[in-house]
This record gives sequence, structure tokens and C-alpha cells, in this order.
Amino acid sequence: MPRNPIETLLDRLQETHEVYRRLLTIAEEKKTHILRNDLNSLRVDIEAEETLSRRGADLNALCDELRGECLRALGRQDGAGTLEDLTRLMPADLRQPLEEERGGLKDTLHKLRDRNRMNMSLVNSSLDLMEGLLAVMFGTETVSTYGRRGRRTRSGPPARALNARV
Repeated sequence: MPRNPIETLLDRLQETHEVYRRLLTIAEEKKTHILRNDLNSLRVDIEAEETLSRRGADLNALCDELRGECLRALGRQDGAGTLEDLTRLMPADLRQPLEEERGGLKDTLHKLRDRNRMNMSLVNSSLDLMEGLLAVMFGTETVSTYGRRGRRTRSGPPARALNARV
């Protein structure tokens, strides 16, 4: 018996949420591996993260298609709208589970973003420290600082990097 698109969307959102919860777990483990300078474990983390990220992207695309299908089934001919728009149009018996899953997914994504930002900050701080130490040991080299997206934001003498706030 074919399921209606709303139930299928809810199932895919739950599956997507599980993928992002697993990515959050990996991000938390990466923090420990970064702090311990455990490169082998980091490599394993990154490989698992890449696999899950691809699965998450596939699920996101599927959820987008299902969301459009659901919106059309509820009277929106163009199928355009957000998950929040869809929630407002849904029958009451399906609205609460969708709102709960959407809220949980949103919270998980915010936690994942924050954890990834922290991990990037730890890596960038480590890179700056290493550059500073090398400059102290081998002469005055410039030290670079990297932003959230991995782009160089500043270069300067090592003393500035060693005294920078993290």
C-alpha cells in the first residue's frame, strides 16, 4: 500500500536527522582527536564524515522533492515553500510530529555548526602556534591567521600570533 507523501517526508526527515546526529557525534569525537593530535583517528573521522555528508545531501534533495510534492497535494500548485509553510498547511494530526522533527533537526544542525566552528578554531590555533614556534626557532617569519572558512585573514610577525586571543 503506497504511503502518502507527508508520511514519506516525515520518515525521510527522521532519517536525515539521524544522519546529522551521527555527524554531531563525529564532530565531538574530532575535538578529542584534534586536542590529542591523533591524526589516524582524525583521518577515520573525516572519512566517516564525508560518507555521512554525502548521504545527508542526498536525503536533503529527496526531502526538498517530497516537500514540493506535499505542498502540491495540499493545494499549492507551484509546490514552492519551506518546511514551515508546509507545516502550517498540514492536517492537525500530522502537524505535531512534523514540527517536532523539524525542531529537533534544526537544534541538531545548530549544535553541529557550533561544534564544527569550535573544531576549526582549534585547528587554526594549532597552526598559528606551530608557525609561531617555528618562527621563534628559525627566525622571523610571518605568521598567518585563518578564518572560519579556512582563508587567510591576517599575516604578521610571530609575536602577534602568539599573543592573539583565541
